[in-house]
Amino acid sequence: MERTRSRARHVQHQAFATNRRVNGDANPPKLVNVREVLECATVNGAACAGLTARCGTLTPGKEADIVMIRTDDINLYPSNNAIGTVVAAADIKNIDSVIISGVIRKSGGKMIGVNWPRLRQQIDESRSYLFEKAGYKLDIFSA
Repeated sequence: MERTRSRARHVQHQAFATNRRVNGDANPPKLVNVREVLECATVNGAACAGLTARCGTLTPGKEADIVMIRTDDINLYPSNNAIGTVVAAADIKNIDSVIISGVIRKSGGKMIGVNWPRLRQQIDESRSYLFEKAGYKLDIFSA
């Protein structure tokens, strides 16, 4: 959900800035390019958290979380600009592999080391507990 809102805010900003420029505004907001958006999510995110010494860039000696994206999925193909594709079109379903601090957590689109039956059981138990405490009756077809 947050990814969708971020993408929508980026598109909205671009449209707003372009509209002001086209309508004669002498000082419209600067257009934000896709590289700047990606940097906000990576190196600038690490900087905001005070973690640039540890992460945020692929640099020897730093911790690295690497996400590899399949660009042959229909929503990304053909990819004409790698950064633009990631920022404007890629979604979680396009993630092929994830490496966190040198440990492979997802490969070939499948999570590694996850006990799915146990996880689903825990999720169901948590939902039941929360709904019971809130006095909420589950109705999956409610509006």
